[in-house]
Amino acid sequence: PPHWSLLLRARALDNQVYVIGCSPAALPPSVSGEGEYPVYGHSTVIGPYGDVLAELGGAPGAIFASLERHHVDLFRKQVPTSVQKRFGEVYTQVREVRGSGCMHQPPDKEV
Repeated sequence: PPHWSLLLRARALDNQVYVIGCSPAALPPSVSGEGEYPVYGHSTVIGPYGDVLAELGGAPGAIFASLERHHVDLFRKQVPTSVQKRFGEVYTQVREVRGSGCMHQPPDKEV
């Protein structure tokens, strides 16, 4: 998919965690047939800093990466987004909206 690596790196940075993106290996056209979902391959392991720790190409394979909890803890100390001024206030409101069920209902129309 377009921007696969960029999106995985962004999610790692946003959430300050390791992200593992798994994608089926690309099949040759003679095997995949017409009209099937196009696969990309390039399964990737991203670190909490948004760095690519391991990546496959389009062929089948396996990757390994060492995931160290202290890297997550260190990054969260360096960039403490969870203690920013409005973090709890904003996310509390999001939880209330989701819990009310109004995300599945059309908004009221003003007359």
